[in-house]
Amino acid sequence: HFFMQMVEAKVWDQTAFNHQASHILFAELKDSEGNDKMHLLKEKRISTTLSFPEYTDKYPHHKYTLGFSGRPGGPAFYINTDNNGEFHGPGGQKDHALLEEADPCFGTVIEGQHVVDWMQLKTETGHTDDTVIDSIRIIG
Repeated sequence: HFFMQMVEAKVWDQTAFNHQASHILFAELKDSEGNDKMHLLKEKRISTTLSFPEYTDKYPHHKYTLGFSGRPGGPAFYINTDNNGEFHGPGGQKDHALLEEADPCFGTVIEGQHVVDWMQLKTETGHTDDTVIDSIRIIG
């Protein structure tokens, strides 16, 4: 619900994916110039984080799934470009107080996986330029 509210409000439009990590593509709520866009959530009356970090082992961090970053989570999210249960599942984030917590995993890229692969290839070949999201839409 949280992510879909943000998509409907178009807060992710003109946002950049960061290519600094080899196992995820990371999207912060910043524009392509690095300017913070958190004010959009407040303007559109959308919460700035999840209420709590909900995770289930029935929906693990597999390749092409989406996860919320941080505690309790959001609005920053990432696309897993590998099976990342070890890193983002329970106990994977050693810097958090409760080791049994995990990053919430909430969606899967169904169409356009070749675009995710292309973006990840940029990371693997040393291109650290951000990739700008023109728009995100829910299809289905």
